[in-house]
Amino acid sequence: MKAISVLTLTILVALFHQGSTDECVLCKFYMKMLRNNCPPSKYFNNCKEAQEVIVSYCWWGEPGCHENTFCEQAKRDMRPIIADSQVLTEPQMCDKYELCKCT
Repeated sequence: MKAISVLTLTILVALFHQGSTDECVLCKFYMKMLRNNCPPSKYFNNCKEAQEVIVSYCWWGEPGCHENTFCEQAKRDMRPIIADSQVLTEPQMCDKYELCKCT
């Protein structure tokens, strides 16, 4: 089951990094998750590193933080945003999740 989750996440991440309009929204989500939790501040303004940190902390077995509260929150919060990104436009995503354009 865990292998399927990792594979699914890897595929979704690959799709988002092919320049889709949803990449901006997902990037902002990663940044918001990191700002509210414990990874180092050096990741705050780098979407690619933010994504890698979340994936490595929560899906690839690397040590988590705050007794995995961060990981549980990330997994719980990522499910709806990934599902919504498949059907909503970027403006709709931005409105729903109170996100703004990537800068």
